[in-house]
Amino acid sequence: MFARNTVRMASRQAFRPAVSTKQASRAFTQTPKINDPENISEDQINVVRYHQGQRTEQDLKVEHNTGPVAPAGADVEVKATPLSQSVYAQLTPTLRRFTCPGKVAIVTG
Repeated sequence: MFARNTVRMASRQAFRPAVSTKQASRAFTQTPKINDPENISEDQINVVRYHQGQRTEQDLKVEHNTGPVAPAGADVEVKATPLSQSVYAQLTPTLRRFTCPGKVAIVTG
């Protein structure tokens, strides 16, 4: 049994084509990085759009604002209200499994 497997494996090795080093190294090529941090400007962003088969390229100017990102009033605290039983009954079965009725859950991130 062992001899038969050994002969079969040896015959497969004999007919296996050799891979040249040129073919093996072709997979590892060096291409220029499009989003290289050294090439990205802080004042403009390159945007490429495709519309009806036409490629358009545009540079968007970035304004540096030192103020808050959220508009005024967006950070106002709102009291949380529990999910009512009528809404819970209307949820899909999958979403119903992810809810925690009667419990408090804090989602971060």
